[in-house]
Amino acid sequence: MRARIAVSVIVVSLIVAFVFAQSPSYEIRGNVVDDSGTALPGVLVTLTGPEQHSTVTGKNGEFAFGSLRSGAYDLRFQLAGFQTFAAQVSLSTRVEHLKITMSIAPLADSRSVQADKLSAAPAVQRQMDSSIGLVWVKAALLAAPDIFPGRCRHPTCPAGTTPTSIPRPTITSTRTRSAGFRQTRSRRFRSTSTRPPTQTSGDS
Repeated sequence: MRARIAVSVIVVSLIVAFVFAQSPSYEIRGNVVDDSGTALPGVLVTLTGPEQHSTVTGKNGEFAFGSLRSGAYDLRFQLAGFQTFAAQVSLSTRVEHLKITMSIAPLADSRSVQADKLSAAPAVQRQMDSSIGLVWVKAALLAAPDIFPGRCRHPTCPAGTTPTSIPRPTITSTRTRSAGFRQTRSRRFRSTSTRPPTQTSGDS
């Protein structure tokens, strides 16, 4: 009984092998070049369909897929700096030869975006420098001595206001003499007016 089962398995295996041997196998071959006709090595070629495979083109841009079943296949070619190329092949002959031409990817969009960034940077810097300059000018004006007494310079004062009285310092000096006839002097400044500015009409 066991011998019969073993013989049956061997016969079935031989029949299956014979059937597959009789079924034709197909092959896809080709070359990849650029617009000038120069071979492109290192292109990733992806095959999808009844079977799925991938390979990379050789130094002469050649590629090959062998032992394929019949049917429709999609091929995709990818290489950095080039536009992705897609092709469809329906295997009807034993060997299918392809010549693929890949074009360089356009760079106009990336250049325009980079140019916009570069042109916007100086404008932002100029605006920042202008704002910083105004702050320094205001600070310098407030710290400068008043060459027009009687006119309010503080930013909170309304236009055309003058203080009712001008603060004037009171100077007191004391002199002392000591041994050796050395003379020292000290001065003390004190404002005599603290009243806020009032609104005046018209120019004086």
